[in-house]
Amino acid sequence: MSYSQCKSLLVFFYYVWNTAALDLVPIPAQHPSLLLKRQADNTQESDDGLGVELVDFESFYWGGHGGDNLIYANLTLLYKDEFESIINMERFDGLLQAVACEQPMTLEFRDEPSFTQASTIWNWVNDDVNNTFVMVTERCGTGADVDRQPFLVRKIKFDVPSFKVFLDAEPKDWIDVAKNYTFHIGYAPAVNATPTLDRRGPDFTLSLASSFNRNLFHQKVSGLDLSVDCSHCGTTGRLLVDFDLDVGWKGPKLSMKVNPQDVAAFVQLTMSAEGTLSKALRWEKTLVSISIEGIKINKIGKIGAFLDIEVGLSLDEWTGEVETSFGAQMALSNAAVIDVKVFDFAHGRFSGWDPALTALPFTLGAKVAGSVQLYAQPSISLSAEALNHGLELSLDLRMPYVEIDFAAVASSSGVCRTQKSAGVNLDASAGVDLSV
Repeated sequence: MSYSQCKSLLVFFYYVWNTAALDLVPIPAQHPSLLLKRQADNTQESDDGLGVELVDFESFYWGGHGGDNLIYANLTLLYKDEFESIINMERFDGLLQAVACEQPMTLEFRDEPSFTQASTIWNWVNDDVNNTFVMVTERCGTGADVDRQPFLVRKIKFDVPSFKVFLDAEPKDWIDVAKNYTFHIGYAPAVNATPTLDRRGPDFTLSLASSFNRNLFHQKVSGLDLSVDCSHCGTTGRLLVDFDLDVGWKGPKLSMKVNPQDVAAFVQLTMSAEGTLSKALRWEKTLVSISIEGIKINKIGKIGAFLDIEVGLSLDEWTGEVETSFGAQMALSNAAVIDVKVFDFAHGRFSGWDPALTALPFTLGAKVAGSVQLYAQPSISLSAEALNHGLELSLDLRMPYVEIDFAAVASSSGVCRTQKSAGVNLDASAGVDLSV
């Protein structure tokens, strides 16, 4: 399937996925790890390391453990107008004796040098009524509510004797202060994880593991007594998802990249049928419909997923009896990738999604004229959203469809060299369909 054919099922959405999610936690700006090399390279602290400068861009990181990977998110805010700036309190938090977040916000510095430098720089906001800057802090929450919160600062007063700064600071949503920004969710090897990132709860993986062993069908239909069981049916593996959003003067850029990791699906059926079926039988059912744990950055964005598995069975006109077990398995290469660029489809990628197909063990005892067809289709919906921009990606992974024609024949040599056995001719074929 060509990449251009994948566009039809890509749709925008403007809601937050309502499934359970791993909450990524803030990674402090003053302790960048190997993962955060970009942040370390872009640090905007002064030569003396006080970190009280007003700057025109700032990066924020969040992270969480995901098996052998570290899942991380990066939001970088950019300010291009001369009357706008930003500062991250994490960069100078060690200089503060106390922080009070009620209006006016009050910062008390530990000593005169740090207070003097901050007041000298920050007094810029009082020079013009249009001057403002964004201050982001984690100091304005308690307990489970501790989180980064942006404030818009319009005026400041300074009290020299007490080393206190009083800010006219209004709390804002991230979407209100993010005029030009980039946002990324991705993975990095856990060996590079920052030591400041504590484990909170179990490791996260966007896991596709499921099992749906059960009876699928048991009833009499038009003279045929039919029973079909899923004796060994399920999916395994996980997905790695990268999400990128760039909002700037030239309009938004939005992309999502998906890589499967050890993804496989398998269906092994046991079927018994006896009697006469005068007309074709068609049956299908969604056996599994589950939400997959997602990734969440509080008040900023989220990635979520949903897994559906549909199984279908059809029999043509039928006479006789059969006891059989059959099935197939598909496995995707870890090198498979789909990279969707919403506003630049021509430069996307779609490759490696042709699965490896394997027949599962086949057993048969039959004296019958008829045929049976089986298919199973796992469908994965991925949803990513950040600051009111997002997309949804749907992947329909058609498993091998198995078609078996049974023809009871009298064999002069028999089967397994016995005269009384019934011989059965087997014709099996498989096909795969993937849509995005």
